[in-house]
Amino acid sequence: SGTNIEPDNYVLNLHGFIGYFDALKNGQYNLDISAPAEFKRTSALQHINSTTSPDGKVITTSYFAPRYFDITDNPMMYGNLDVEEFKVGDIIIVLSVYSPHGVHKASEIKKTMFDMMQAQKSYLGDMDSTPRYDIYLYLSDLENAENPKGFGALEHHTSTVVVLPEQSTKKELDDAMIDVVSHEFFHIVTPLTVHSEDVHYFDYNNPTFSKHLWMYEGVTEYFAQHFQVYEGLFDEEKFYTSIAQKISVSKRMDDSMSFTKMSENVLEEPYASNYYNVYMKGALIGMCIDILMREESNGTRSMLSLMKELSLKYGKNKPFEDDNIISEITEMTYPSVGEFLRTHVEGETPIDYNVFFKKVGLTYGESQIKTNYIQNAGGLILSANPANGTVFFTDAVKDNSFWNDNGAQPNDVIKAIDGVEVTLQNANEVFSGVFGWSPGREINVKLDREGEEVTIETTTTQSYTKGKKLENDPNATEEQIALRTAWLKG
Repeated sequence: SGTNIEPDNYVLNLHGFIGYFDALKNGQYNLDISAPAEFKRTSALQHINSTTSPDGKVITTSYFAPRYFDITDNPMMYGNLDVEEFKVGDIIIVLSVYSPHGVHKASEIKKTMFDMMQAQKSYLGDMDSTPRYDIYLYLSDLENAENPKGFGALEHHTSTVVVLPEQSTKKELDDAMIDVVSHEFFHIVTPLTVHSEDVHYFDYNNPTFSKHLWMYEGVTEYFAQHFQVYEGLFDEEKFYTSIAQKISVSKRMDDSMSFTKMSENVLEEPYASNYYNVYMKGALIGMCIDILMREESNGTRSMLSLMKELSLKYGKNKPFEDDNIISEITEMTYPSVGEFLRTHVEGETPIDYNVFFKKVGLTYGESQIKTNYIQNAGGLILSANPANGTVFFTDAVKDNSFWNDNGAQPNDVIKAIDGVEVTLQNANEVFSGVFGWSPGREINVKLDREGEEVTIETTTTQSYTKGKKLENDPNATEEQIALRTAWLKG
């Protein structure tokens, strides 16, 4: 349930402690939490009062929650924390970091978060839907078997809990935080200010699910990528690479599945196993609507402007009707947007992305493309053997230039990486770290090749593989270039 209790750190997702009673779901809650006086404590939940025990050893902090939803939606972090605050526009950002060995400091991460969130605020404009936003970063010690074994984030309306490896380098941590937190922060747009009745009036005993994960997660993920090129945080090539990777991954899932049907039935198969596509095809849906909006309006309207219009129409206290929102969006925008949503979001017709790339003067075809150290264009180059508990390179390693150039071969068993023995139990943590490697990192990898130990000790270089590449069309017309400029630069 996203909770953690250690001698010097508590991560409290309150639904793990405070039970749900249907008759009390709309009642107000007063919450008292007692903890050692030396602990730092952070939460976006409304703070009412603090009292200290007579001996000075315990501080009890009192919080107020308007309803049970606010109990579940406001995690807390207590303990030996490093905390920094800063403002982005009118929003107070509170960054709380737990690094068990003090490897990373909140003050070092603060600038990266400020620059990123300042760009996000510039991208959003006057859209302030929360006065405070909390980022809780728990850094896990990979060498401690009892530390968290999964990395990523658990999102909330006005905060996010992030878990990443403490062994990350400064650059790896910065890159991961930008990737994760940019997505989570954009949730202040949707579902915080734009959401359906299923979200607003959530039935904890008999939950029903909205049809519109394409909006809540897909459009949010699109914004998390698009704002970075729009605000100049990275160049067009990196944005194109991100889009091409999302296409590649989405094509390995059910490309003919109705997105609204999948969303509404996301806990059931075959829909549950396609959930990850909300971050892939869902983001691409946002991209296509963005291009259509800009084309139809001669560059004056966009996916973001549509979400702003929806937030003005609804807002965080007024949900939309799940079955009506697509027809409402059609009325608010253009017939082409409505047709796209009916055909490719409600319907089962795969998207021909080249239709949209042509509008903005891009080509999409086979080429040599950049990749990372565990994948080729989104496909893993590793596999596991549960029978003997090993992880090994597959035939795909031959198409990953870094490993191929350094002599790795198919069926090589990966025994250790940078001194950490690889097991099925820690493989997720270890290879999540490898996924975040950047060129210029000193590495030591021990392989077992049919009983012979092989060591790869080198400095990482950019890895390449075969795949489809998205790039500017040298023959693009002035009209196509103008629309591309409006799309990527405003």
